[in-house]
Amino acid sequence: MEQVLLRKKIRVSSVYLGHDELDYDYPTIRLLCDSQTTDAAILCGQFDRGIELCAARGIPILHAFHTPTLPYAQRTCQIDRSAAFRGLLRHGKACGVKSILVVMREEWDPELQAVFATSGMRHTIFAVRIPSQDRLPADVEAAGYAAFAATLEERPLPDLVYFADDHLLRGAIRAMDERGIRAPEHVLLAAQLNRGSEPAYQTSVSAVMMDPFAHGAALAQFVLDAVRIPGFQHEPTLITAATRDDADAVAA
Repeated sequence: MEQVLLRKKIRVSSVYLGHDELDYDYPTIRLLCDSQTTDAAILCGQFDRGIELCAARGIPILHAFHTPTLPYAQRTCQIDRSAAFRGLLRHGKACGVKSILVVMREEWDPELQAVFATSGMRHTIFAVRIPSQDRLPADVEAAGYAAFAATLEERPLPDLVYFADDHLLRGAIRAMDERGIRAPEHVLLAAQLNRGSEPAYQTSVSAVMMDPFAHGAALAQFVLDAVRIPGFQHEPTLITAATRDDADAVAA
């Protein structure tokens, strides 16, 4: 995405909203907002408090996500996740999977339910409630631990468990470790992993990932269309906040 925008003479500053930004109250976003003129900010992924820092400074917000619901976003772009889940199912079938548990931190998307309905696999959708309003990583991990520990007591293990959030996965792995359950010996695990998270798990996890060229080109066109609307300067500077849900393929 950045390469396309740079060719159009749009200057881009990219910020990954990982643990370093979360743990230290978004130092990079604060520095960029305070040190340069920023004419627009695009959030690629789920809501994050860091984008509020931009909105509070009067910077127009663009939001690209599978459910773009930011109330103050000037433009939104809905990302179709069907291809990512079809890739996940192909991966599962190649591994002999007959049953799958989908663990999410949100209500189930009917569009994706259709993908699973045509897969031929037995599937169960489990939405984890995050009690904290802040939904910090530690809160999500604790909720994932509690929910998955209860699940392990209530139902037999499926062939594969997919986690739509890597912090849910961290909590679930802790619950599994306490019960002597190992991957891939006892169950296959797959997740949309945040960048750099893979080494933290000490277990086998298949990662759901995007096609960076197709996805980036589509997002770049969304930005180019948006900056042409009234209120944007001719050559805006953009903060690109890349979060976890940019997924369009599966890699084992």
